[in-house]
Amino acid sequence: MIVKNCRKQLCACFLAGIILLQGAVFWGAQAGLPEAFKQEWKTICNDWTYVALSPGSDETQMNFAWYSKNGEPVRFRYGQKRDLSDGKTVKIKQKKAQKGYRSNKVTLKNLKPGATYYYQADRKEVAPFHTNEAGDMFHFIYVGDPQIGKSNPIKQEEYLEAQEEYRLAQSDAACRDAFGWRDTINKAYKKSGKKADFILSAGDQVQTNACKALDKTVSEIEYSGFLCPKLLRSVPVATTVGGHDGDNPNYDYHFHVPNQSFLGQNKYVGGDYWFTYGSALFMMLNTQDSNTKEHKEFMEGAIRKNPDCTWRIVTLHQDIYGSAKHSSDEQVIKLRNKLVKYFDGNGIDVVLTGHDHSYTRSKFLKAGLPVEPEIVDGAAVNPEGILYMAAGSSSGSRYYDLAEEKQAYVAARWQGGVPTYSIVEVTESTFTIDTYRTDNGEKIDDTVKIQKSIRSRDISQASVDAIGTAAYTGKGKKPAVFVRLNKLPLICGKDYTVSYQDNIEIGTAGVTVTGIGAFVGTKASSFQIVPAKTQLQSAVSHKKQRVTVRLKNGLPLTGYQIVYSTSKRFKTFHKKETKKAKITLKSLKKGKVYYIKARGYQRKSGITYYGKYGKAIKVKVKA
Repeated sequence: MIVKNCRKQLCACFLAGIILLQGAVFWGAQAGLPEAFKQEWKTICNDWTYVALSPGSDETQMNFAWYSKNGEPVRFRYGQKRDLSDGKTVKIKQKKAQKGYRSNKVTLKNLKPGATYYYQADRKEVAPFHTNEAGDMFHFIYVGDPQIGKSNPIKQEEYLEAQEEYRLAQSDAACRDAFGWRDTINKAYKKSGKKADFILSAGDQVQTNACKALDKTVSEIEYSGFLCPKLLRSVPVATTVGGHDGDNPNYDYHFHVPNQSFLGQNKYVGGDYWFTYGSALFMMLNTQDSNTKEHKEFMEGAIRKNPDCTWRIVTLHQDIYGSAKHSSDEQVIKLRNKLVKYFDGNGIDVVLTGHDHSYTRSKFLKAGLPVEPEIVDGAAVNPEGILYMAAGSSSGSRYYDLAEEKQAYVAARWQGGVPTYSIVEVTESTFTIDTYRTDNGEKIDDTVKIQKSIRSRDISQASVDAIGTAAYTGKGKKPAVFVRLNKLPLICGKDYTVSYQDNIEIGTAGVTVTGIGAFVGTKASSFQIVPAKTQLQSAVSHKKQRVTVRLKNGLPLTGYQIVYSTSKRFKTFHKKETKKAKITLKSLKKGKVYYIKARGYQRKSGITYYGKYGKAIKVKVKA
């Protein structure tokens, strides 16, 4: 016991030394914080109940999540009057969160475009939010790695041996990082002309891994630091799961994301999710789940549900084409090798990442190799490749140096040791991104613009799945028709209609697929109408080595095929043809049991149309 206590004291002294030595720069930076914010932090760090707004499924929806203490009344109201005299109460979905708290989630639907709404969660201050004007243009702020608490000089591995020292340093670090985060998003919103519809974070909202601290509540003050900016009470944030978020259910408790899938979920945090805005489809991947086939399946499903979106934008945390410390990690390289082919195969336009705490913009890449698009007035016109970007630190909690040698896939990179952010403008035909440093608002890269020529998609370039045969009934046959474009299924009634020709009589029936909505043109296909199954009426052996077979005679056909075998599964068999509904099989083996079945056929215009075999019957041959 004495040895154990001495060991704890030595660890505490050692770690205290670490704080004094490693924290010198940190404390100096902390001292530069406004006194008002340091005083405000004393309240912030003890409040776990900040409301998080997230984009809804589309512009007509908004999602909310917040903590409430057990036993306290919970309610949510919203309306278009500041005093909420027109307020509506909304049903709240609750779930047990950390000890003493519940996670509350609400989705508002059918919101009017270009409108201002007000809301109140529990007894919190009433706050406004705005919906996008009806139209194609919108703006969003793209940031990387707020990672509140990352500037803590004590490593998480040391948490178990010096919990109090760690918590003290963590609170101070979270204070500094929260101030940097607030500073960045406030300046970014102002730079956007206060037009940004939402903020997109490429992951690692917080720092403390639950797997290292072994305490799932440790990161709560970091989430408070992330959610405390007043701007986030009115502007939603679309978060991505990073490595420091993904081992702790706190992420799911604090954020209410739309269209979340079971695909991509890991042991602790929910899976991939998507939302649309304007002409863009955003697909947010939880790549803490390394099963890339699940991410492929998720993307295909999201695209299938939103085929009319001009832009397909993917966000994941790992910088698969970054240029700093993590760009050569084994995990990142594996993701790159597996995901890129799925991005190429699904027509992704832009991939936004974080992880590297430094800015990187790739060349346009196809199969990982640079392709040169046509440049007109500074815009890349209809590029064949994908633009990959890695965002720098948005809070200043940590910076990573760029690799010594610039990779061949890199078009531009930057690490200036200050936080950065990007402003993105999206229209139906353009995607434009400008990236700035937070301290002075200067650009760190040229404007990047992609121009698309918007054309209706030609359904004649699609493929029709094999339709198969239909059995004759004397009535028009209309089997289901499945159409794919670039291997992705289209939706009947939304993307195309189907008409049928010559679909009553036995023979080849025609199918015409006609594009609707975002699709134009036609696609021809066909299927066969064949005789119905032929049933045997009887099979009798009246004479030695012979069996007389009678067929149920229906529609006049060209003929019938009779198949018979001593094997129930017809491993070997004999075949006879007849034009009549009666046939005698001869030279059969005495006393043997035979299995017999038949099918009809009809010849038409040089083609033979075979029906399916009917049920086999068995008969014993007379000895």
